[in-house]
Amino acid sequence: MMRPFIAVARLGVAAAISLLGLSVSARETLTTPDWNITLTDFGYSDFMLDNTPGFEGREYLSGEWGAAVGYQVAGRPLVSPKWFEPHFIYPDWTTNSDFIVVTPIRQIAVNSAGLAIAKSVIRNADLEITLHYEILDTVLGTPMGQTAASATADGHALRSNRYVLKQTCSIKNISGSPITNLQLFQLLHGLTSQRGHYDDRAHTGILAEDRYDVSLVGTDQWSIGSASAPHGLEDYISFHASVAPSAFEIGYYGITGNGLDNHVSGKPSDGVHLSIEANWLTAPFSTREGTDAFLPASRWVSGAERWDLADLAPGASASLDVILSLRTGTKVAVGLNSAGGGRGGASRTGGLDFVFDQVTTAGTCFTQYTKANPAEVATRIAGGQISAPDFATLGGVTQIWEVEFSGTYQDSVDLTFAYDPGLVPQGLDPNLLCIYQYDGNHWQALPATLDAAASKIHVSTTSLSVFALGTISQSTYEVTVAAEPGNHGTVSGASTYADGASVTLLATAEPGYVFSNWTENGAVVSSSPSYTFVISADHHFQAHFISVGTDLALTTRSLPVNGGSTGGDGVYPIGSQASVTATANPGYKFDRWLLNGTQVSTTPDFNLVVTGNLEVIATFKPVFTVTALIEPAEGGEVTTEGVYEPGQLAVVRARANPGFTFVQWTQNGQPVGNDPTLRYTVTGDRTLVANFIATSVIIVESSDASAGTCTGSGTYEMGSTITLNSTASSGHIFLRWTADGETIGTTPTLSYQVSTSQTIVAVFTVIPALQLVSPESGGNSFTLSWPETASGWVLQESGTLAPDSWADSPRTIEVANGFHHISLVPESGKRFFRLRHP
Repeated sequence: MMRPFIAVARLGVAAAISLLGLSVSARETLTTPDWNITLTDFGYSDFMLDNTPGFEGREYLSGEWGAAVGYQVAGRPLVSPKWFEPHFIYPDWTTNSDFIVVTPIRQIAVNSAGLAIAKSVIRNADLEITLHYEILDTVLGTPMGQTAASATADGHALRSNRYVLKQTCSIKNISGSPITNLQLFQLLHGLTSQRGHYDDRAHTGILAEDRYDVSLVGTDQWSIGSASAPHGLEDYISFHASVAPSAFEIGYYGITGNGLDNHVSGKPSDGVHLSIEANWLTAPFSTREGTDAFLPASRWVSGAERWDLADLAPGASASLDVILSLRTGTKVAVGLNSAGGGRGGASRTGGLDFVFDQVTTAGTCFTQYTKANPAEVATRIAGGQISAPDFATLGGVTQIWEVEFSGTYQDSVDLTFAYDPGLVPQGLDPNLLCIYQYDGNHWQALPATLDAAASKIHVSTTSLSVFALGTISQSTYEVTVAAEPGNHGTVSGASTYADGASVTLLATAEPGYVFSNWTENGAVVSSSPSYTFVISADHHFQAHFISVGTDLALTTRSLPVNGGSTGGDGVYPIGSQASVTATANPGYKFDRWLLNGTQVSTTPDFNLVVTGNLEVIATFKPVFTVTALIEPAEGGEVTTEGVYEPGQLAVVRARANPGFTFVQWTQNGQPVGNDPTLRYTVTGDRTLVANFIATSVIIVESSDASAGTCTGSGTYEMGSTITLNSTASSGHIFLRWTADGETIGTTPTLSYQVSTSQTIVAVFTVIPALQLVSPESGGNSFTLSWPETASGWVLQESGTLAPDSWADSPRTIEVANGFHHISLVPESGKRFFRLRHP
């Protein structure tokens, strides 16, 4: 289904479904910093939206991320594949599903990365299916195969975005009889997909065992022309499994090129979804099983895999994991000085602008940005992406950009990085900031030009790889750490650091002990086992641990770690009551307390009984601020609720002041909606501008409704030129246009420039009598008169007999007291006179 990028604001999921008039299930939105996906109870989604700066709300799915199942119960006919989802939202067509909801989808926990875990349960008379979802932070991404399985060339993989969705489908036999021929199907249809392939080659990297993948690729037509992507964005979206499928297909989602299907109003007459329903068993679908590459003449490509699962005895279960991944890059055209940007460009923190001296083969530039803490840096080092930074980083994290290009180019590339100024220590000389590039073996400092006021730094390079922000320093300092007592815990962080580097110390207590604090020269510097600071001198720290003894240890922590702070840690006697507290950091809200993965409270402050050594985790949810501005300031008013959770429906409203009219909502100069009430699903902080124009209300009316009609009424922008039209009724004639009693035109059609709100009147009059007869005796004078409003009419006269030929009569016409007067002295005999409209 074609839905334009940004130009039309998406309704929230519930609102969109409600408008379709469907009876629908629950939905849950799982969010990452880069994208979010909204799933139904049945594991179906058409709402996978972009969260990256500059492209918030851009869509990845069109039609389906959905699953189906086929099977045979002993003694009964084979069940053709059934979709889990009863109703696909886009397009709106009913499937052959007979599944109902047992447990609605909901988030049940968060993992160690602070990302969502959710679950739902559905069933029919034979199967109970548990759908388990978890967002994984792979840091380095997972390989997305880029070569069709049938190709003889070497395989190639593109690394995905760092965040992936792991979907586990567990199928239980509740029929009471053995089940055979159990088959699971997965379908994926990307919104921009224009080509696709299936790959089964072995690759290396995170989740490389999930090597059997379908990838769909296409250019987002609605992103073309944006400031950072003049040639548009290219989306890669894939699903992977660690088990070889028994069948797969890349092909149509309906046929649009020849006008056969419109893909929206009903179930398409052809395509991969119908191949699944036929299980690749009937023509024409039987010829498509194993199609591993597809490049149609028109858009709408989808892909599917089928897996044969184990036979199930009554009560037995089988399961399969499927990984959903994506990657987006900026298209770059052939030519000199080909330019664009990543992550919305260098006008946004973490974004970048690029200019290639000469692109010889068009391609896509992929960019990722992260504020890597020490643990993430260690993961990247272990994965072979980088070596340990040997330069001073900033603010406790390393700002890293990954840049790669799928095309070819000559000479150099100019890069402008937008760094986070909030991570630059106060007092640091900005001229010491530097961009380091990893060349595969070492970090190299690049000559840079700094724009400190805009928080940008410019470099030039002949290759693309991994870049990081650091400082150039001539000084180094030593950090030593020790545990007190030495056998009660372990400590890390001792090393030699460059001046201005970020240092993180970590203390871990041995069983039977708890961490107390960090001290230096006897003074407490932190009570957190993880202590980060920016170095400017030598330091020697001690980590102090205390014995729990017969008491119990209570520890708290935040998830994610930057979501907020917690309190209540300590040593408690068994059976005593402890109080724990949670305070959200800006950009987050407290969600719940977890103990052993189970929710124990939804209030930030609560008491619990200490029954053993406990660790309670405070989870926090990101919240986003929606800001609405007015342009011009006097144009109107806006209302918004301000702060939202990811996936919530935001509603912003605009109301024009007198003399103004609402035009549209924009974000960063791009239109996002033209309805004064804008509804959309929240995926990040957003600043919207309500645009108004000064307008005038023009009312056009007739002087006499029975004499004639007129058009031109409306609300118009000040200074615009409008057209007024008048049509006289039979026996009447248009005379003039008036405004405020003054004549502004005398033609029935008038071009008029709007300068203020006003009422314009079209003046009509009755056509004067057409014929006058003089006295029969000649030589006697008489006077003809008619209203002044009939000016412009011509007097004609004819002979003494019945009128047969008329000729203009050049008579002297006088005007007095609102009438035209002609004094006539006819020749002998009766004369005929008439008025003619020119």
